[in-house]
Amino acid sequence: MSVDDKLKNLRKSMKETSLKDVKADKEKTKQYVMNHKKKRFSMNGPKRFGQIGASIMGMAALMLFVVYAGSGEMNLTQGDQSGFGQEEANEDLRYEMVVIDDEEELEDKEWKYLYNKQPMENYLKETHVLSEKSMEARRILASNPRPEGMYFPIAYVFDSENDQLIYRTDQLEDLKDLLPLLYQSPESDEEKGEYTLSGITIGDSFNTVLEQFGEPDIYSPSTEQGPSYVVYKEGKTTVMGVSVSEENKVSEIRVEVAKTKEMEVPRTMKSVKEQYGEPTSSMDIVCSERDTCLVEQFGRLNVKYKPDGETVEYIEYDTPESEDKFIQAFLPKEKGTLSAIYVEGENEVEGMQDVMKEHRGLALSNPLSIQEPSNPLSPSTYNVMLPVFLTYNLSEHGEVLLLDDEGEVVLRTKEIEKVDEFLENWDENK
Repeated sequence: MSVDDKLKNLRKSMKETSLKDVKADKEKTKQYVMNHKKKRFSMNGPKRFGQIGASIMGMAALMLFVVYAGSGEMNLTQGDQSGFGQEEANEDLRYEMVVIDDEEELEDKEWKYLYNKQPMENYLKETHVLSEKSMEARRILASNPRPEGMYFPIAYVFDSENDQLIYRTDQLEDLKDLLPLLYQSPESDEEKGEYTLSGITIGDSFNTVLEQFGEPDIYSPSTEQGPSYVVYKEGKTTVMGVSVSEENKVSEIRVEVAKTKEMEVPRTMKSVKEQYGEPTSSMDIVCSERDTCLVEQFGRLNVKYKPDGETVEYIEYDTPESEDKFIQAFLPKEKGTLSAIYVEGENEVEGMQDVMKEHRGLALSNPLSIQEPSNPLSPSTYNVMLPVFLTYNLSEHGEVLLLDDEGEVVLRTKEIEKVDEFLENWDENK
């Protein structure tokens, strides 16, 4: 049977149906439909609002599920993720940390142990662990690319108030050392420095440094040789170093004025006087194999000029405690022995190094030779020892200073014979 034949039979069957003679009352039909419509939508008041609320909550839950499932952040607080995914953020804190790993969960036991051991709530507002594949992790990595040679897991620490990255590392020990420095102790009446240097001063908190300059290019944890310090660069050039005391306070600042193009610091003797006033003292010190340079002191702040006497080379600002620790490194290593400071010049005293080597380990327990490096691009050894030059007034090339274990100068000379004789008879002279 063709399709046309089937349609003809269908029309015929419809005409012969038992309903063909029924005449519908249009008014009754309309009234019936309207009554059922009113009944369907007659739930007013609390019951109706409850249904609407339940629908909205259901949709919201579904949307959250879709977002989290897509972002890869679903199981942040499950398992042994101690300290992560804090339920309530501490509004008094400003720093947040995100640890990005290439696994769904942080599996490294040493990283986990960090959060069991340290009171993270004292340092950080929030902490999160993210999978490298999550949308949030991708966003962070896009704006703050993973440095070459840094591997997962990587900790990113942000200042939420300024919306800036202040630190990132894959070194767990460095992270352990830095986190306590973020502790924001109540402001004390501790006296701060008289002068500011590029917006910070002695006694400022470490938080102030981070707020002012952001993420340091280098962070060095504290050691037996010295406190923690951070280094800031412009390109590949170091332009500022800041030391931080155990109390999380700035204890030393050094700005390489001649190298920075971005920092707001005085660059000439005239601008130094305009900002800091008249110096409390000044002296000439050895600054290269050929030259001496002027150093002006403004209390604890030292300004070193280039040999022209007008252009600022660098500015250092420190505390008496930080200088004392630096000087200690140049004292004898053993009680009852001597240390030597030899300032080599263009015309080295022939045989002086041999004399010092001969007595090393006997009368001398800490011989030190200060010389200008042959590579002009490397940092000058003379520059980084400014406290020693100022303390012992090292203003002449070829001088040898012998120091006892109290830091007192027991001999100062340029004559090799006197140095040799004094060290030879040290046991008898002491």
